[in-house]
Amino acid sequence: MRIGVNLSVPWYAKPHELLYRGAAAVALADHYTRQGCSVGITAFDCGQRLTRWMGTHVLEVVLKRPSEPLDLPMLALALAELAFFRLVVISALIRLAPHTVRNGLSQVGTLPDGWRAGFYAVLDSDVRSKDDAVRFIRQFAEQEVQQ
Repeated sequence: MRIGVNLSVPWYAKPHELLYRGAAAVALADHYTRQGCSVGITAFDCGQRLTRWMGTHVLEVVLKRPSEPLDLPMLALALAELAFFRLVVISALIRLAPHTVRNGLSQVGTLPDGWRAGFYAVLDSDVRSKDDAVRFIRQFAEQEVQQ
């Protein structure tokens, strides 16, 4: 079982906008690990027009493979701390970009449909608050109850 998390946030984002998205992903991973599932977590940066010649880009970072143990502090830092995204993910994105990066980097995007295949859950850029995160988790709780 794999969980995907879009770490993309606009430059003016407040720390809590990523905090709740990451917290929901960690809670979901912890829940399913306790149920005996092997959970993998992949973070993404999704955006448009990073350079003048690029359309949509997706940078993928595997944070936890299904075969690895669940390290909650590491995942909390990587998924919920805005500084991790800005210092690590954006730095990597700039280094990997084939052309000069635009001012303001890129516009925040959602994970394209083709990238969603193989993921049990994807927390995308629309999860920006505590209410959004709770709503996302409730969807999975309701699915379990129905099964």
